[in-house]
Amino acid sequence: RGCSLATRCYRDMKYLSSSVRMEFWFAVGYSARYPAPPVVCASLDAMKGYSMDICVVGTGYVGLVVGTCLSDLGFTVTCVDKDRAKIEGLLEGRLPIYEPGLAPILQRNVREERLFFSVESEAAIRSAQVVFIAVGTPGLADGRADTSGVLAVAETIGRCMNQRTVVVIKSTVPV
Repeated sequence: RGCSLATRCYRDMKYLSSSVRMEFWFAVGYSARYPAPPVVCASLDAMKGYSMDICVVGTGYVGLVVGTCLSDLGFTVTCVDKDRAKIEGLLEGRLPIYEPGLAPILQRNVREERLFFSVESEAAIRSAQVVFIAVGTPGLADGRADTSGVLAVAETIGRCMNQRTVVVIKSTVPV
């Protein structure tokens, strides 16, 4: 026995890798177990018709999958990246990463005007109730993570937000 929205998500996502399926459940804040437990099904069904603007900063493997999956749940998502060529490619339907099954989900949500791409982060952050930080944290020569990108995005969020905003850090950062 399932629920309609979770069943649709499962049907669309069953072709994606298990790591992306887990990323999806983490993105919506639920358990990483797959398929989704009944409590997740109930929560997903409760979100039907709920409107929320989401901004995802970073369109790499993590950010693009999170943004695409959240838009497929019906949220309005703007994925932002400073790499203009990457954004132009996404606007033309070209994915910068390889993930089987992601392209049709992305293209459907762009066509249905739930998924947008931009190089302009400030406007997307201002209109968002939730902002995901999904930028790279490459290793430094001494083995530490370079978190300067995460900190730069956090500063931009702090400068631009004009309402209560939930900030979710999806980037790998040291604790």
